[in-house]
Formats: sequence, structure tokens, C-alpha cells
Amino acid sequence: MKDIESLLSESANSFVHRGSALSKLLTKASLRKQWTAQLRAVIDNKLRHQVEVSDIKGEILIVLCQTAAAATKTRFQSQEIIDQLSVVADFRGVTKLSVKVSSG
Repeated sequence: MKDIESLLSESANSFVHRGSALSKLLTKASLRKQWTAQLRAVIDNKLRHQVEVSDIKGEILIVLCQTAAAATKTRFQSQEIIDQLSVVADFRGVTKLSVKVSSG
């Protein structure tokens, strides 16, 4: 039996047409995974696995935190995070962090 990664890879390569809804979802999920890895590379070790990138909307980086405490710490470090991420192409236009607590 094939694992989910194999199925998604096959779908992305042979069953999904460019521009389709599934293709857009897979692309967005891939970007979120990449952005989260880049965020975690510059964030405090204690917060690293409590945050993930939800989206980038213009100049705003939207970050989801697992707890209110992690969200508070992330907010306090927001300017430092923005400064460190500014050298990464995906984050060059980011000037603000929107930090939210995940509901799940």
C-alpha cells in the first residue's frame, strides 16, 4: 500500500492539472511547509515547534501558535523575527507579524 506522500506526489505530477483547485491547495501546502521551516530556523528553540506559518498576505506574515504563551513570546520577538527573515526572498516584503493562537 502506498503512503500519503507517494499519492500526493503522483497526484501533483500526473493527475493534477495546473490551475486546478487541488493543484492550488497542494502548492499552498508546500509553501506553508517551506515558510514554517524558514521561520523555525530563526525563532527561539523553546518556541520552534509551537509555531507555524499560516500565510503571507502582502506585508503581513500570519503565524499560528499552539498556546497563548507561545503567541505572547512570539509577539515580543516579532521585530527580531522580521529582521532575521528579511534576508529570505519569500519574506522580503514582510513588515508585520500577525500572531494567532491555533484553535485546534
